Amino acid sequence: MANFTRCTLSKFSVRYALSYCIAIFVLINVFSVVSAQQSSKSILFNQSSQSAEVEQGKSQSLSEYISASDNKPVSTVLSAADNAGKIPEWLSVNGKVLIGISYTAGSEISFDFDATNLSIGTYYAAVTAAAAGYNNAVLNIKLSVTSGSAGTLANLKVNFQDSATTAPPGWLRDYGQALAARTSAGQDSGYTYGWVKRADNTPLNLTANGRKRSAPANVLLATFIHMQAGDLPTFTGIRIEGIWEAQVTNGNYEVTVSVGDGIQTNSKHSINVEGVSAISCFVPTAGVKFKSATVIVSVSDGYLTVDAAGGTNTKINWIIIKPYMGKKPSVLSVNPDNGSVNVSVNTSVSTSVLKLPNSGINNATITRDNVYLTEAGTGAAVPSNVNGTGGGDAITLVPASPLKPGIIYRFNITAGVKDLSDSSFIPYSGTFTTGISTGISPTNVGFDKIDLPNTTGQHSSLTIGPDGKLYALTIDGIIKRFTINPDGTLRPPQLIYTLQDEYGSRIQTLAVGFTFDPSSTAANLIAWVTHDTYVFLDAPDWDGKLTKLTGPNLETAQDVLVNLPRSKKDHVTNSIAFGPDRALYFTQGSTSAMGRADKTWGDRSEHLLSAAVLRLDLSKLGSLPLDVKTAEGGGIYNPYNPNLDKPEPKRQKRKVEFF
Repeated sequence: MANFTRCTLSKFSVRYALSYCIAIFVLINVFSVVSAQQSSKSILFNQSSQSAEVEQGKSQSLSEYISASDNKPVSTVLSAADNAGKIPEWLSVNGKVLIGISYTAGSEISFDFDATNLSIGTYYAAVTAAAAGYNNAVLNIKLSVTSGSAGTLANLKVNFQDSATTAPPGWLRDYGQALAARTSAGQDSGYTYGWVKRADNTPLNLTANGRKRSAPANVLLATFIHMQAGDLPTFTGIRIEGIWEAQVTNGNYEVTVSVGDGIQTNSKHSINVEGVSAISCFVPTAGVKFKSATVIVSVSDGYLTVDAAGGTNTKINWIIIKPYMGKKPSVLSVNPDNGSVNVSVNTSVSTSVLKLPNSGINNATITRDNVYLTEAGTGAAVPSNVNGTGGGDAITLVPASPLKPGIIYRFNITAGVKDLSDSSFIPYSGTFTTGISTGISPTNVGFDKIDLPNTTGQHSSLTIGPDGKLYALTIDGIIKRFTINPDGTLRPPQLIYTLQDEYGSRIQTLAVGFTFDPSSTAANLIAWVTHDTYVFLDAPDWDGKLTKLTGPNLETAQDVLVNLPRSKKDHVTNSIAFGPDRALYFTQGSTSAMGRADKTWGDRSEHLLSAAVLRLDLSKLGSLPLDVKTAEGGGIYNPYNPNLDKPEPKRQKRKVEFF
């Protein structure tokens, strides 16, 4: 019987942002794969039917598993039809409507449901997966679109007025009551809205500030509430400035608001909704006494807030609030959460969850004018640095210095931030309060910062070798070896060009991971490094490598793994570490930003070995290099095939086991 060598490579797969699976794949060297022919083969879904429930205006995903009866990674064609025989636009995979799209069997599949533009009700679709030579698989999907959770104020219309006036049909009345559950006549029930003080957000009674003028005839314009009156010398109502709030479910809202007075023109009206300016310093005239405006805002603390900051004697007539049904990018949550208290003065602020229905963020639009932090009380801007990510999937603000203790700060993202389809973000505004430290800061701790001119450059990995020297891997594939002086400074480095010279003379390679083998000694250096083609845009797929370096100067290179997956940008084969089991672990970057193909990352789908922590059992390595390209790229690895246990006589096989 022939001898067989095996290489074990295990995968801890990160499939999607909200779904994490751990699986181990054993990859073994193969020269040929022999599979028995079957008379009847089928494409299979785990279930014949699936159902999901989604709130109107929201989205949700459902996971399934698609496979072939012979365990082969067959390329299938997915299509879908609803009860009317039409393509269901609300159903997609990897951002694509199911009109004959390709998908490889032998993997998890995520169906995405978008109820943004769906009415409340039940929707059906039949998904068919077809492949040549196989029986089709059919998955029946039932989608139930429900109304929003309790507290959602869909299509809420509120008239601001005095207590005696009857609101027009279809309108709720607000006559200045403090924020609370509304139960009075003309307010229906189940709604919570009202007034709070701008100074401290405590409940505020403004019932003395409601008015009804004799003109115009339209009661919606004849009535209003004074939000500000502190500058009126003869005012008989409440002079405290008020903010109006309505309890709503977190999400995106389209808000229209009107200001004005049919008699007086002694105002400079300003209205901000969730910190977004709707009306700014409108000064009425005898001919133009009213102004209305519509803004799209995002709510993340459960309350939609309307204030008059920046105005003088602002008078609000009415407001309409309804869920926003468009497809603008938006912020769903941030860190620190909106309304957080006792936040560290050393905090940064970043988006936790974004809704990106079109594409990734255009990082060029993330500027200090569009993303900024202010002191809520004074409006003073906090000097900060802002940035995005390579995946276009997050926004981060880092203050240039520690924040002040015990201060309320406001984090703002304006409509100036856009995605790559040039769609503006729904503006976001949220607050947090820093804590007041009661701890005692150490006074006897200090550090000396010493510039080392011989350490300039871009380094991706640092480690101390078994010879006691510092090794620094540069991003372009040079290894610097430093002798460490007794005082901690470094002598000029020895430059090792082994990686750059492996495929030519001084050819740059995008190198990230570097570590020494546990068996390495000062007299027998053994190092491992991961690297890819040195490009950051439109990079080729399947060019990741794991290479072993040996020799006194690490002058001998041997590629161990080749054809690891690669994104079009900088998600590459990454850092390396040896585990307590003496196996080599390394991280393999995603080919996308959020678990599926997207425009920002060149619509390159995830591969079986991407977005993962991979485990390599060095004791089972055979002939090198080992080609680990999987079937979706034209390779012969199939990590989902658990069989092929017994080889044919006189043939050496590559076996793939699944645990």
